[in-house]
Amino acid sequence: MYEWRKKLDCFQPQSPGNTLGLPEAAVLVPIDTRQQLLLTRRADHLPTHAGEVAFPGGRREPEDRDLVHTALREAEEEIGLAAAQIEVVGRLSTLISLHGIYVTPIVGLLQQPCFKPNPAEIADLFQVPLRFFCDEPRSSTHLIHYQGTPFYVPSWRWQGFHIWGGS
Repeated sequence: MYEWRKKLDCFQPQSPGNTLGLPEAAVLVPIDTRQQLLLTRRADHLPTHAGEVAFPGGRREPEDRDLVHTALREAEEEIGLAAAQIEVVGRLSTLISLHGIYVTPIVGLLQQPCFKPNPAEIADLFQVPLRFFCDEPRSSTHLIHYQGTPFYVPSWRWQGFHIWGGS
């Protein structure tokens, strides 16, 4: 069994609760059998998050059964990854994005994945070994202020891609 999977099995996700009725979204955190994380770079012409590195995902639609369904549907729409190729193994803590969206990350193990990125949404698809985020120091840490609260946001460089995260 993968080391990260053992930790995920014991993980208790934290959720701030969607008491404000914010729009909901889910992202797929896809990890392949070689323990590599799959990431996308969004198309440059998109109205929001253009050119940013992201997980496949998006807003919950009324027909989505739950947020797992949202993450799987969006992964198929964006990168052509069929739900049958994904073993959902857990979820991470929900966060509220800077855009006021309640986002739930869903972790999935990819079994012999086949990708077909949608060029209307995705400019690049790339993989990063999970170990990279443990072994490599951050390239920088950004300080972002949101509604009067400071947030420290880590940032990494991987083969020409700028990967950064935070709420």
